[in-house]
Amino acid sequence: MTKKRTLKNHHDLRYLQDIPPAPDHFKDEAAAIWDRTCDILMDRFELTEGDLTLVETYSQTLHAHRCLAMAIGEEHVVMDRFGSMVTNPLHATLQKYAQQLNQITSLLGLNPKSRRDLKESDRKASGPSDYSGAF
Repeated sequence: MTKKRTLKNHHDLRYLQDIPPAPDHFKDEAAAIWDRTCDILMDRFELTEGDLTLVETYSQTLHAHRCLAMAIGEEHVVMDRFGSMVTNPLHATLQKYAQQLNQITSLLGLNPKSRRDLKESDRKASGPSDYSGAF
């Protein structure tokens, strides 16, 4: 016997008609990532109120990843306190950001693997995506 599941939060299924403003604490680049991500999801008719927390996390993480990558620059190897050359410890943090981004993009359907399951009829018949290389 299959048990029917009741939704505890009906906001998760309410599709948004307009892109909500980015959270106030966002810097300009994070706000731009928010807008682009919401726009892509709305274009696919997939942005719901329940997705906004995940979009916020994605925007903040991508912004932090970019800032850290710029800070590291070409310093892949640094000198430790004993004078030995070691891998820059910030690379571990950068890799953690990359792993988190991979998980979030999959949850939001922003990578090819996660989009593979979308039905062709659910996609817009507008031809190729305008978002290739948007990020």
